[in-house]
Amino acid sequence: HECMEMDTELVSELSKGCYSAEEVAIMEKNMLEALDWRLCGPTFMDFVRDLLSLLPPTVAHRVDVADTLLEYARFQTELAVCDYHYVTQRKSTVALASILNSTEAVVFESEERIQFFCSLEDAVGTKIRSREVKEVRSRLMDSFVKSSGYDLRQVRCRFASLSTSKISPKRRNSINGETSPVCVSEQ
Repeated sequence: HECMEMDTELVSELSKGCYSAEEVAIMEKNMLEALDWRLCGPTFMDFVRDLLSLLPPTVAHRVDVADTLLEYARFQTELAVCDYHYVTQRKSTVALASILNSTEAVVFESEERIQFFCSLEDAVGTKIRSREVKEVRSRLMDSFVKSSGYDLRQVRCRFASLSTSKISPKRRNSINGETSPVCVSEQ
C-alpha cells in the first residue's frame, strides 16, 4: 500500500540532477522488462479491503460492524500468511473466506447479508458455497480457534449480550479490552 506515487520528475529532482526524468523512465521500463513484469501482486488484505467496500451502505455506516469485519478478517489473513497451504490458494478466495467467517461475529439484517454475499460472489467470481471456499473457511476457522481460543459465533454472542445488557458503556469497553483496569467505584 504505497501511499504516494513518485513520478519521474520527482525522482529526477531527488537525484539532484544526476538523472533526467526521461532517463528515470527508461530505467524503470528496463527494470520491469528484466523482471518480466513479475511484481508483488495484491495481498490478502488488499482483497479484504476491496471486498469490504461492497458492504451495503446501511451496514458500512455502522462502524462496529465494519471495524469488526475488518479486524477479524485481518487476523485470519495474518494466520494464513504463516500457513504454507495458502500459497496455492487464490488470494481473493482466502480474503473471501476470511470475510465470510468474520460475518459470524457480527449481527446485521438477513437482507443486507444476502445482498453483501451476492456482491462478494460477483466480485470474486466464486460461489460462497463452493468446495474451495468451504475448505479455506474451515481451515481459517480452525486456525482462528487455535490462536484465539474462541469460535467467531461465540464472539458474536458475547458482543450481542454486551450491547443489549445494562452494563455502562465505560464498563462495556473495559470488558471488550479497550481500557484497563476498571475502577471499582464505576461498577
